[in-house]
Amino acid sequence: MASFSFALQVNGLFHNHSISHSFDHLKTLLSSTVKKISLRTDIAKTLKNTSNKMLDAFVDSAFQFVSQTLPPSQKNFTPVEEIGEAVQVVCIEGIIPVDFQAGVYIRNGNSSTSIFEHSGKFYAIAENHLPQEIDIFTLETLEESDVNGAWDRPFTSHPKKAPGTGELVIIGIDGQKPFIVGGVISVILRFDSVMYNVIVDCPLTVDMNRLVAGGPLCKDWGHARYGNADSVKWFDIEANCTLHILNSFEDGNEVVVRGCRALESIISGPDQGLNKFEWFSMGFKPIEISNKNSNGFTREGFLFARVYEWRLNMETGEVKERNLTGTYFSMEFPTINEDFTGVKHKYGYTQVLDSMASSSCGMTKYGGLAKLYFEEQDKTLPAVRSSSRIKHPLSPSTSLRDGKKGQLIKVEYHRFEENNFCSGSAFVPKQGGVEEDDGWIISFVHNEDYNISQVHIIDARKFDSCKNYTASKGAIWLSWNLHTNAQTSLDVHYL
Repeated sequence: MASFSFALQVNGLFHNHSISHSFDHLKTLLSSTVKKISLRTDIAKTLKNTSNKMLDAFVDSAFQFVSQTLPPSQKNFTPVEEIGEAVQVVCIEGIIPVDFQAGVYIRNGNSSTSIFEHSGKFYAIAENHLPQEIDIFTLETLEESDVNGAWDRPFTSHPKKAPGTGELVIIGIDGQKPFIVGGVISVILRFDSVMYNVIVDCPLTVDMNRLVAGGPLCKDWGHARYGNADSVKWFDIEANCTLHILNSFEDGNEVVVRGCRALESIISGPDQGLNKFEWFSMGFKPIEISNKNSNGFTREGFLFARVYEWRLNMETGEVKERNLTGTYFSMEFPTINEDFTGVKHKYGYTQVLDSMASSSCGMTKYGGLAKLYFEEQDKTLPAVRSSSRIKHPLSPSTSLRDGKKGQLIKVEYHRFEENNFCSGSAFVPKQGGVEEDDGWIISFVHNEDYNISQVHIIDARKFDSCKNYTASKGAIWLSWNLHTNAQTSLDVHYL
């Protein structure tokens, strides 16, 4: 939090004036000083307002917002009407496990990016604003949370809980200095500032100086959790855009970071004048170097995200990078058993992109899920590749070695039926579970043929099995959301 103070110093010879005269002299001096302070403050405010206007002008000149009519393939991305009264959920396949914890399911809407829980309270959050506390049962907004007045900037949509303490690690990013502020919120909502926080500095952030300079490599920040700006260590890594981190933990002298890495960001969309569907089609293809085409692109697969690992050596400053899942399936929106947040873990889960459906739709559609085995190597044979056609894009037996980045990890796939695509997914741990993967993956799945939404509950230990538990919501359909989470300590799950 930025703060400032003023020191007022009065100098002069001592004279035996009357108390009244001395008071008048001091009052005059203080008045003059306060005017100077006020003037400085006004100048600072003027400069800040001017900076804000310049930033707004830059955004207005760099981006053009155009209303577009959505094709039928994008219908499920539009908002839905209020459902109203509670709807009876009917099982249409399998039996919901008796030890599956009951709870309330919540989806984030267009007005927010994600939902998180801290100290028994639930918050809806977007990257450009403060968290909004909500009632978990009525979904009504209760109040805006500024951490008891200690936080005055946008709040990250993906805060992380520190292992062991339950503290909430947060950052706030702004287009003005200080560009990024980090902090830790205790369980009792006191703002304080395992050892390290890792902050990914992607080129997606707005920095006028970087824009003029042409843009540097992406960088990772590593600094002591309770340190200050002087404790930051910079690690240069290959340029990329990583929007979602799967997990991060300490391993000896190294801090290990795992996330879904793409070459470019999907958020900004194609440049003005480019065909949106061609841009998506090229972006989601398996990564290959190709000749420059008429649109000026020099490569395909620039939106293709694969699970990646960075090892940051805190003593030597060395970075080791490797692709963990190859370049055949694009994976995003990772999740883990949250009991293993910030500590070494064996498993992770992602959504698997249906490249064909996404390319033709011009939006991301996820036709399956993946289970990642970080401590097991991939022993399957390479699948037959084709940059233009993938006959069985989500077959559990297919994978691809990437010799350039070393041995790939084992991956299991769970494929939905044709024309069924999932919304965000969450891991729900089994109560009393012994193993890290004791639990279920739960997700809303939309059937485009019948325009209905279902809840799929998939046993995480029988992941590639076609058998899963499915609950239908009848003729009601739910628009896709992107981020999900699960909270079991309060017997509440939310999507």
